[in-house]
Amino acid sequence: MELTLGPDLAAELRPVWEVIEAHADRLNRLARQLARVGFAVVPGKSGPALAVEVPLAESTEAVRVVLEGKEVHYFLLQDDGAFLADLPEPRVDQGVYLLLAEIAARAAQTC
Repeated sequence: MELTLGPDLAAELRPVWEVIEAHADRLNRLARQLARVGFAVVPGKSGPALAVEVPLAESTEAVRVVLEGKEVHYFLLQDDGAFLADLPEPRVDQGVYLLLAEIAARAAQTC
């Protein structure tokens, strides 16, 4: 092991580290199973929160999950805004798949 001086590249993650650890297995599973999953630190209700974004087939649409403390909120991002999903699923991977299934079912109805 060697010590290298430089900027703290993880400094931005410190405020959400407990959230990352609490959901680590499920976040890792999502990142491995779905293409282009992204993570970001975003403003939350009472401080920084972790956002997980899953792009959909439509290039301007995505599912966003915001994890803040013990709260998990699911959003559908579209051209005309962000819509909060009424989904009380605390397990982030299962919540994403439930929301993706609902989106697919609605898309099948319009075809």
